[in-house]
Amino acid sequence: MDPSTFTWIWSVYLNVWFPGFLVGTLVAPKITDRLGRKKTPKFLLINRKDKVKANESIVFFQGKDINIEKVFEAISAESQDEMSSQKTSLGEIWRTPYLRKAQLVGAVALLLQISSGVNAMVFLSSEFFIRAGLTKFAADMGTVAMMALMSTATIFSMNLVDRCGRRPLLLGCGAGSVACLVAFIFFEVLQKTQQWASYGCLVSLLAFSVTFSLGLGPVPWFIAAEMVPQRHRALVQSVALTFRSVGAFSLGFLTLPMYNAINSLSFIPLLIIPSIIFLVFLYKKMPETKGQEVHTTVKKLTLITQTSTTVNKLEIKF
Repeated sequence: MDPSTFTWIWSVYLNVWFPGFLVGTLVAPKITDRLGRKKTPKFLLINRKDKVKANESIVFFQGKDINIEKVFEAISAESQDEMSSQKTSLGEIWRTPYLRKAQLVGAVALLLQISSGVNAMVFLSSEFFIRAGLTKFAADMGTVAMMALMSTATIFSMNLVDRCGRRPLLLGCGAGSVACLVAFIFFEVLQKTQQWASYGCLVSLLAFSVTFSLGLGPVPWFIAAEMVPQRHRALVQSVALTFRSVGAFSLGFLTLPMYNAINSLSFIPLLIIPSIIFLVFLYKKMPETKGQEVHTTVKKLTLITQTSTTVNKLEIKF
């Protein structure tokens, strides 16, 4: 088979599920409203006003030793936002400063996740290793090692998320993943004259597997949900996932053709530069949500956006 034909067939194969995923994210709000939250404490207390069933739900999800009154207080504080309206819309999210900021942070976090190149590294790692000078056996074993490291690191990330916090974990692991991609490019170029550098490519992607799975893997999936009240949550998360799907779809088609053209240097415009831009944005805009109730995060975002708006108005008047 002609190499160019194989490239496009492989690209189409990798992206078959993305259109379906995109459609799924658009209908997710209705599905979660009808099925996903009916038995959660927040839904029962805020939407159904049923304190008895909410009490049973808290015990079911969090155990008998939980301070139920404290949970009720936190839910009641969040319900103040729900009292104004039971429906949300893209227009309301964009017009409301703190919701707009939460939406942008959630979308950019998921774009950072996909721009790290994880799909390419998972599906095409053997191809990358072979082109970097490794034998087919070493390339296959390298791919197996990547999957094993990803699985192991994901287990550790469950504890790190609450210990280290969302912001340092996402930014630190994001920067680490970019550094691993830079290292891969360096060794891939070097291996043309130094054969040992092929193993540098292997180590770089193994390190990438760890840094991605510790922070970039888990955090972007839930960070948006921790910054908005319940009635906006499904729509905000769905919009963020839509951006991720479009980004993944585009990268899936571009990665292999560009790699065929300029080898690992293709990672610079495709992965590294976008990732750096997203990291800078999150460094400036992303709040820490560790150990905070949603209403507390909402107040912080509201205060930040109000302060920013006030400063901008003063600058304009000046």
